[in-house]
Amino acid sequence: MLRPDEGDDGGAMRQELTTLKADAALTRLEFALVRESWLETRRVADDVADRAARRERFAARLAEAALANEAMLLDRLGALRLSRRDIPKVTAARRDALATWDRADALARPASPADPDRAAARRLFEDALVHRFVGRINAERQQALGIGQYIWRSRDDRRVRPLHARHDDQVFDWDEPPEDGHPGEAFNCRCIAEPFVDDAPEWRPTIDRAYDRAIALAVLAGGLDAVVDFVSDFIPSADDLWALLAAIRTVAETGSEAAQLAYLVVKEQLLGLTAAETARRDALLGAARDWVDGLAASLADAPDLARALVEAVQAVEARPEALDAAHRQGLATRADVEAAYQERARLRTLAALYGLATVPSGVVAARSLVARLLRGRVLGDDASAAELAALARRARVLSPDADWERVANPGIVWGKGIRAQGEPWERYLAATGELGERIEDRARNFKTFDFYDENTGLATSAKTLDTDALGYRRSPKNVFYSLKHYINQVRWFRKYDVGEYHITLDMIDRRRIELAISANSTSEQIAEINRARAYAESLGVEFNVRIIK
Repeated sequence: MLRPDEGDDGGAMRQELTTLKADAALTRLEFALVRESWLETRRVADDVADRAARRERFAARLAEAALANEAMLLDRLGALRLSRRDIPKVTAARRDALATWDRADALARPASPADPDRAAARRLFEDALVHRFVGRINAERQQALGIGQYIWRSRDDRRVRPLHARHDDQVFDWDEPPEDGHPGEAFNCRCIAEPFVDDAPEWRPTIDRAYDRAIALAVLAGGLDAVVDFVSDFIPSADDLWALLAAIRTVAETGSEAAQLAYLVVKEQLLGLTAAETARRDALLGAARDWVDGLAASLADAPDLARALVEAVQAVEARPEALDAAHRQGLATRADVEAAYQERARLRTLAALYGLATVPSGVVAARSLVARLLRGRVLGDDASAAELAALARRARVLSPDADWERVANPGIVWGKGIRAQGEPWERYLAATGELGERIEDRARNFKTFDFYDENTGLATSAKTLDTDALGYRRSPKNVFYSLKHYINQVRWFRKYDVGEYHITLDMIDRRRIELAISANSTSEQIAEINRARAYAESLGVEFNVRIIK
């Protein structure tokens, strides 16, 4: 360093002082920058920690809400004997709620004690997000458990929307949301969907004189079917019953007992019989088993065929009473019973006609009877025996599910909610072109019906039923209650419109439900589906069932 006494004029000293001041200023600036960087790092760290803490608190609110919903379901669905393990998880809904929170938090300015409005806005947003989360998991859990309806429960305070107050205590369907959506879907909706399970007494059909008349007519029709089949070998055209009656009468007057029986059967259909004629008819009919035993005895060269013939007749003979008993329990339709009585009358009459006939030999008559039982198919002995055995097996099974159409899965995802099940099923039905136009293509969210054919007046509701759902497994009767509700909707539909599209009562001539069920459906569930078929029949609603493979 230069000193003044060394003869310096002071310029160097001033230069050095300037340099020192600049260095000091630079040092202070560097310190300030370092300090600001450190403070910023602290702020970022604090923000990260604060955000993590806030996110954790929000996640805890979601967990608490999920537990509360679980407790509500266990309480309201006590009849299903559920445990906590049975309540579906909410992983996807929780993930989506947290993702929404993350996006919103990234866009929001950090709240501070000096900015209470921001903190309040954040709380309101989180409240709304929790309400929506609760609404979603409640809907998903109930539908996964097989609950198709719910009771709308409002909060009953001043904050409730007028529309939601009107919904209070009403029953709604999960697959048909009311105006403004299901509980929890509207912004900040605090309403709750309480599961609804029908506990009405078990339904039984009405057995009255109309039922007895229907059975009597079915027996007449079966006898007439037999006569038409029998005489078709001799009379080419048997469509005109009056001409048929005249032709058979001519033969009957020659003394042919087979012709006499045929004449009396046709006359009963057209004109009725006197008491004497009824007695004569019954005497000619005799016992089907006796006629069949006699005809089967002529098949000594085909013992397997003879045995199969007898077993098939036994099964067809027993079927009407068994189905009648099932119908009285609500487990078979009247149409099922009528068909069984008609088929038995046909068999009895055919057996008597071939037994009384004198033209064909015993073996020819027996084989002709076999062909008639197989609806005109003339097969070899082994094939005929196999077909008769299959006929006997079908006759012993009261439920028609073996004959329900099996459909390759058109994209239905069971257990993933109404949309994942219903939309693929509707697309499949639309592709068949059998039901008219798909209403969704004209009017979104139309109630009750999914298809309408203006040429035939057929209105169709497409439904799926996840029979694997725990609620249906634990309590198969819930299958009937759910289907009963759908049937009532279809039967009592009066009118509905969306925009310019509408359907009114006078536009409907026929009402139908097309139901898709899982191939894993149990026998108990099938029984309840048959109860629903009988219930639909009692209300004049067509009810078709298809099994998804």
